Order: sequence, then C-alpha cells, then structure tokens
Amino acid sequence: MNIVDRFASAAAAHPHNIALVHKNKALTYAQLLQKVQECSAALEQAGIQSGDNVMLMIPFSIDLYIKILALFYLGARVVLVDAIKDKNRVVAAFNKAECKAILTIPLLYRLRFFMFARPLWGRLLNLNAAQTQVLTAKQVDVEETALISFTTGSTGHPKAANRTHAFLNIQLETLIKEMKLGANDVHISSLPVVLMCNLAVGATSVIPPKDHFLQRHFWKRIQLNHPPNVVSASPYHVSCFIHYLDTSHFNKVFVGGASILPHFVKEISEKISPEKIEFVYGSTEAEPIASITASDYLNALNEAESGIAVGKPHENLKVLIGKVEPGTLEVLNEGAIGEILVAGKHVLADYYKDKDAFEKNKVTHNGIIWHRTGDAGKFKNNQLYFYGRLKYTWIENGILQSPTCFENWLSYHAPQIEATVLCINNKKYVFYAGNEKQNLKSFLTFEIDHWIRIKKLPRDNRHLSRIDYEQLIELVINY
Repeated sequence: MNIVDRFASAAAAHPHNIALVHKNKALTYAQLLQKVQECSAALEQAGIQSGDNVMLMIPFSIDLYIKILALFYLGARVVLVDAIKDKNRVVAAFNKAECKAILTIPLLYRLRFFMFARPLWGRLLNLNAAQTQVLTAKQVDVEETALISFTTGSTGHPKAANRTHAFLNIQLETLIKEMKLGANDVHISSLPVVLMCNLAVGATSVIPPKDHFLQRHFWKRIQLNHPPNVVSASPYHVSCFIHYLDTSHFNKVFVGGASILPHFVKEISEKISPEKIEFVYGSTEAEPIASITASDYLNALNEAESGIAVGKPHENLKVLIGKVEPGTLEVLNEGAIGEILVAGKHVLADYYKDKDAFEKNKVTHNGIIWHRTGDAGKFKNNQLYFYGRLKYTWIENGILQSPTCFENWLSYHAPQIEATVLCINNKKYVFYAGNEKQNLKSFLTFEIDHWIRIKKLPRDNRHLSRIDYEQLIELVINY
C-alpha cells in the first residue's frame, strides 16, 4: 500500500472538486494530481528514490502538500520539523532522521547562506521542471515509514514521531469518522494532518493566510466562492475566522491545539450554536484522545474546578491516570491527579531510531504499552480533566498548581487580564501585560516572589494560542 493511494482515489472519483485553496490560488483534484505527478518526476530526476528521507521546510501552503504527496508517490519519507528555527537543532533533526536532502521554497533556497547552517548548504534541492510524470505511486510495505515529524521540544533534542503508512491510514480513518467528512465539505483547517483527511475523501481544503492584511479580502472571496461548512483550527484561528465569515453556514467546528479556556468558549458560543462545536484534546502521538461539545463544556464549568474538562476518551482508546516511576506504573483512582496515559490503535507506536525517546515516553503495564502524554489530569464522573503539562506543575499547600490552572481560573473570573504564573527554581513568577497587578494580587491565593510586566505574552509559533512558557523561563534565567 501507499497512503497517497487515498488521495489518488479521491482525485479519480472527484476530479473537478476544488482540492486546495490558498491566497489567490485554487486547484482542482485533477490539477493537483497532475502537479504531484510532475513534482514526483522532478524529484526522481534530482536523485530521490523510494526509502529516502527528505526534510521539508515549506510554509503551510498548497506547495507543501504538492511536495508531501509527491514524496509519498515515490515511496520516499517526509520529514517535518514543526516550526524549529534554531539552525543547530535543524541540523540535529536532519542527522537524526538520516535525511538525504532538504526541500524548501525558492526564496529560502536563494538565501540558503543566511537561513541554513553550513552543513546543510549542499543538501538543499533545487528542482527543475520535469518533462514527464510519475503516473503510478510506488507501493511499499504497510509498516514502512511515511512521515517523520519532529516536535519543537524544549531540550534541544526534539523527538521524531514515526508514522508508518499503516498508522497514517488508521489516524486518517479515525479523524474522518470523528469529523464525518465527505466530498461535499468545504473545510477550513489550520491543522496540517487534519487537512490530509480532506485529501483522502475529495473535500475542499481552505488554508488560512498568515498575513493579517490579507484576511479580510481573502475571507470575502472564500465566502463568495467557497462558503465553508467545516472548521478545524486552534482557538486563535477560530476567533479570526468568525469575525469575517457567515457562521450560519458552519455545521461542524472542531477546535484543538491549545487549552480551551472559558472566555473563548463563551465568545464562540454566542456566534455558533454550541451543539455544532467540539473541542478536541490530543497530541502528536495520539489524535484525538478525547472530545467535548461546547454545550457539555459550559455545563461542566465550575468555579471550584481548576482543571479543564476535555470530555470522554475516544472509543478506540484506553486512557488511565497514573504515577510513573522508573519501570513501573501505578494506576490512580478516580479523582486523583496524575499523568494521562493512552493506548490504542491510533497511538503512535515508536520514534524514528530513537530508543531514548521510546523509553522516556512509553511504559508497559499488564502487557500493554502505554504512551505517556506528559500531561496532568484526572477522571471525574467518567470525564477527563486536563491540568496542563506536568513539567510546569508544582504543589502549593498540598494542592497541585500549574499555569494552565491559573489561566483557566483567570479566564473564568477576569478574562480581560492577560497573565500567567510559573514556578522556576522553587520561586513563583507572575508574567502579566497591562496595568492589572493590583487586581491579580487580589486573585492569587499564594505568595508570589517576582512580578514581571511584559508588553505581550509570547505565543507558540504554530497555533498562536498557547503561551510559550519556555520563552518566559529563558527570560528569567537570562535576566
């Protein structure tokens, strides 16, 4: 098999459907298939063969998917680095994945002496236009690696998720079923893997522009030419969309990629029926883990609950709350807060040639290999609650605290305040924007060692919704 066969089948069944829309460009499935086949020939002429690992450093765009599908067509492996910008870490990822080459956009290729570390200069591919097409996709073993995706990581050594053709197929099937996607859907998505689901069923994918100045005119054209009925995006992107689009056309809205806070849920529920909105909790290694409708989220809101309700686990997964010690796993009872662990068909089995990552992120219990999410959570009334990343939690007067708990509480009580709290070297730091220090002091129930006012809290590069705690920690360490 080859995961690209799903796209080829969709293109054969729906050749005149619009496949991808981005900025001023739109391609039908027939046009996209032709470009993929031509790109495959160009890659082949450049020396790329089945089994080669090729790193892509291309923005979220039509061109990205042409290159991904073209590499799959050849039976090559796609390597994605997920917004890693540090040159040395890109080199480390390139070497760890044993890449043969890098594909990037023409501008970055021309600026390679400034944009890439010296060891990578000779590994950048410059594709020439092909005069032929690769008409048939290379068939590979189902357990052959299809996609290696590096997370940004925080240690300088990002782990490489190893998605085989079989795993990608299961993941796409799970998401397609969960989202009930079909060929007649027009789907705005800022989530790259979810967009692959559209290409597997013949749906239209709308890629949102990053440039704020393009937003109004772009969405006006989309509303006129391709009115969307499905949305999957981070909270930030959804907030952007609903300002420009007629939300009465939406019948399915999926939000993920960041903690879902009360003020956002209340805002979006005023413009879209809560029954149409679903919040999805997942990770690179397991997507989705759990989901909850906006209606159930609002019903679960409780002033005394510091965790965020993320719903019931997916039917194909086992989820437990545990305490992991070297080589052992203690399963905790309902109501106890511990690490969220998952096992099931669409949970990533391993990492690309990285035994250390496997040992750090997997644990065996009762004959089942469980994936450690690194997230703190608990079960309450059969519903999963999320308390943030374990690495940022601490115990205060016998109670677990975390930036996520504080942000959730703040969103419930004072959504106009932008702030977070971190415990760094056993000292508590509040980072805040604006002039709300006195109000924050009245809200906090524990002592703060340092108050740091900054112009704007940094956000993650990809979803623009999560506060980037590592940047704040570096700010303290380098102060």
